[in-house]
Amino acid sequence: MKLSVSWLVFVASSVGANLVAAPFEFLRDGTNSVSLRENGRPVYTFQLAPRSRDGEFARANYLHPVYDLGGRVLTEDFPADHPHHRGIFWAWHQILVEGRPVADSWVCRDLKWLPSWTVALSEGTAVAADRARLEVIREWAVGDAEQRVVREYVEVIVHPTDPVRGRRMDFTIRLRALVDGVTLGGSNDDKGYGGFAPRIRLTDDVHFTGREGAVKPVKTAVEAGPWLDMTETLEGKFIGMTMMVHPGHPGFPLKWILRAKRSMQNPQWPGREPVPLSMRRDTVLRYRLLFHERRLERNELEDEWFRYADSYKSATIQTKEAVSRAAPSPNESAER
Repeated sequence: MKLSVSWLVFVASSVGANLVAAPFEFLRDGTNSVSLRENGRPVYTFQLAPRSRDGEFARANYLHPVYDLGGRVLTEDFPADHPHHRGIFWAWHQILVEGRPVADSWVCRDLKWLPSWTVALSEGTAVAADRARLEVIREWAVGDAEQRVVREYVEVIVHPTDPVRGRRMDFTIRLRALVDGVTLGGSNDDKGYGGFAPRIRLTDDVHFTGREGAVKPVKTAVEAGPWLDMTETLEGKFIGMTMMVHPGHPGFPLKWILRAKRSMQNPQWPGREPVPLSMRRDTVLRYRLLFHERRLERNELEDEWFRYADSYKSATIQTKEAVSRAAPSPNESAER
């Protein structure tokens, strides 16, 4: 039985006296998953507990199903062509410690996503009139000994559906090494795919558009700018998904691995060559997905990307100021 784990938060409107009810509601299925609804319609389910197919390809910490504005399921899980693909996920072929491969989260091998030993709350939800936020903290445990090598913090924010532009979903993924010498890399070939990867149902009329116009998928990564729009006709209706990369992302601007059939879409990071993860500070990856039901022009998509970039630039400044104010003085640090 699914039980609500959220509450309606009432926010004073600009008029002052009136109150606006949050349109969002979170539902929890025990320790298995958390689902979000907007005005009673499903938005997504976040898979907390491991799921497998006949004991293989065990995976957790991803979104599936994810729905369009009309309630159709957009994502795929355990597809026959790539059974390790799963909804909206982020994963890497190369997870190494001191240069030694220890796991492959892309194909779901030798890795478990476990609640943190040291963080008191591993999941949390909050709703307001202007957003629904889910936070999940997991640690990557590798091998039979389940050595914990990376802490992963995920934040998913959904904004109220805009009747003109559609539904915006923001993803922040923070990675911090728990042991020395952790490096992360994409596939060890000329494609170098890895990182954030929506696996969306594909039809025969998929089209890709980037900042400079139409983009044609090829075997390797292509340049398309900071956003990539994918459109198709699904069950007789137009659907669009725009993927955006925040300008503060490591290695920005990223290249894109695009597929018109039987695969995922991927703003490639870091590529073939592994990069180190710090034990002292987070590596922060930020993306936005915009689901829309009408064809948006390039100038509209460019405007959407700038709005996204500016919103998180303000948030980053506020966070830095808050951290600065909260930081102890050198003397206080010494006393502690």
